[in-house]
Amino acid sequence: MPIQVRVVRNDFAKIAGELRPKVTKAVRATALEISAEAKQRAPVLTGNLRRSIYTRHRSETASRVGVGAEYGPHVEYGTTRMAPRPYLTPAVEAARHRFAQRVAKVFE
Repeated sequence: MPIQVRVVRNDFAKIAGELRPKVTKAVRATALEISAEAKQRAPVLTGNLRRSIYTRHRSETASRVGVGAEYGPHVEYGTTRMAPRPYLTPAVEAARHRFAQRVAKVFE
């Protein structure tokens, strides 16, 4: 005899609606942390690289941390004439665990 399940009440939309603002908060807080940490880690000669680091919240669940200085990637990854001086990647790595904790807390 097959098992039949009938959903009498479906609160999935309500639950998803309650989770979205919490996830948004976790994403945005982490992006701002990454930006702040990258600014601290960026090598400073004139301060232009540090000042060019920015955060843009692209949607409720997506933020971007970027570098406006066109030479930013050369500093991060190095060139044939210059050793790499990472500042953005270590900032992301430092925030990875905290982001996972924030998201886990949303689902507690």
